[in-house]
Amino acid sequence: MKKIFIFAAYSSNRDLLCEELAAHGNTVMATGQLEIIRDSVERLKPDLIILDLYFRGEIRWDLLLEMKAFHPQVPVLTFTGCLPPEDLRVHFADAWVRKSLPSWN
Repeated sequence: MKKIFIFAAYSSNRDLLCEELAAHGNTVMATGQLEIIRDSVERLKPDLIILDLYFRGEIRWDLLLEMKAFHPQVPVLTFTGCLPPEDLRVHFADAWVRKSLPSWN
């Protein structure tokens, strides 16, 4: 059993990830509140951090850098639809998953 922390602004994304990861026996803590990320991670002491870096209209690279600085031993997976792979900051994450976005055409 692993402890996994999830930050995602949209509750639908948080709920889906929580449900799937908990179904496999993991302990999961999730939030969409930027203000409590650091305290939540300190309290849980996770084995994995999953971050959606897109928050309120911008990519929050500071979240990724902060998690890696304060918890360098914990892998960070970025989970976002707005992460350009050509941006070299993506390499600060241990892995990344691009969410598929609906086509509005």
